[in-house]
Formats: sequence, C-alpha cells, structure tokens
Amino acid sequence: MKRLAFVASAAAALSSAPANAQNTCEAAAFSEADTNGNGWVDQSEFAAFVMPNCGLDFGEANVLFAVSDNDMNGVLDAVEFWRAIQRLFV
Repeated sequence: MKRLAFVASAAAALSSAPANAQNTCEAAAFSEADTNGNGWVDQSEFAAFVMPNCGLDFGEANVLFAVSDNDMNGVLDAVEFWRAIQRLFV
C-alpha cells in the first residue's frame, strides 16, 4: 500500500514537474519494469511491476496492459508504459 501511495504522489508531482525531471522518473520506472532490458515491457513484466507497486490484481493488470498497447504489438514502449501508469490516477 505504501508503494501505491508513493506512485500516486509521484504521478501527481510529475504533472507539474519540469520536463527533464519527468523524463528521469519515467525512464527509471520503465527500466525497473523492463526486467530483460530489451527496451519493451511485455505483459508479464507489466503485471509483475504493477501488481505489487500499484495494488492491481492479475486481471486488472492484464486489462490495463491491453488498453495501453496502442499499436497492439504485444509490448509497451516507454510512452505506452507511462500512459498506462497515469491511467491509474486519472
């Protein structure tokens, strides 16, 4: 629960942060989620990131992934990933 509160406060703070600070935080979160370092976050990596950090269950994580994969290529790029995280707090 503490991590969810942290992610929520970070998302709120980033909405008014300078672009370079926002980019740094986004890159750090994406790097943490991209456990194999291939530059994409697949569905299992996404679920492994959002379930403990954002308090989602497996089904919720999969739905969020599906609606966030805009180009429907089965992976999230950094922009799709961060937009997915932001959806949790809008």
